[in-house]
Amino acid sequence: MLKVVELHVYRDSVHVLRGISLEVAEDEVVLIGGRNGAGKTTILKAVLGLIPKKSGKVTFGDEEISGLPSHQVVKRKIAYSPEAFAVFDDLTVEENIEMGAKVLGYSVDTDRMDSIFEIFHELRPLRKRKAMYLSGGERKMVGIARALYTSPSLLLLDEPLEGLAPVAIGRFLEGMEKIKAAGISMMIAESSYYCANRAITSKLVDRLYCVERGEIAYEGEPAGIFQNEHVLRMMRGY
Repeated sequence: MLKVVELHVYRDSVHVLRGISLEVAEDEVVLIGGRNGAGKTTILKAVLGLIPKKSGKVTFGDEEISGLPSHQVVKRKIAYSPEAFAVFDDLTVEENIEMGAKVLGYSVDTDRMDSIFEIFHELRPLRKRKAMYLSGGERKMVGIARALYTSPSLLLLDEPLEGLAPVAIGRFLEGMEKIKAAGISMMIAESSYYCANRAITSKLVDRLYCVERGEIAYEGEPAGIFQNEHVLRMMRGY
């Protein structure tokens, strides 16, 4: 599905990504772990075309998307929910969810909205509430729901579990399981070892990449990190 080959990205004079290669298969959930500043968010943004690449190749399906602007990448059925979960405070939950699709010129679809509320049922009774009155977890749900409303084949999630209470993390993981069951692949970036570990032990994650200083330091079965103290230290940050 998605394949990234030898991706190099600079931010000013800083070499942020140093030859990153990774892939996400159909119906697969891939977790990118590593400490803050390792390059995880940059990978997601580079795939989506939000930041320029120095070199490297990104393909989705049979098409190279390396040079496409982000709005064209999204139209190829790749959706992104950023860490900041930017929602519009003056819009209702429902209006926020519909916003991304409207910007892309897609029609409003009641059945699609209902399917999202099946994933995040907490949002259904809040659909007419303005976003300014939502909790942090509810705002995160709206951000993911807005990405889902564009009917993606691949969902990029940046720190979806960060800052959530343990009970809320469990609820989000349940929602992600439903997203996976719907046939949507995911690439998830998480800095928190606790959050990453919860995702791994829940069996949601099929494959893990650990990023350290802009390079892939580990690729393989998620459970493999528990036998690798070096990778565990990179994931934990100590």
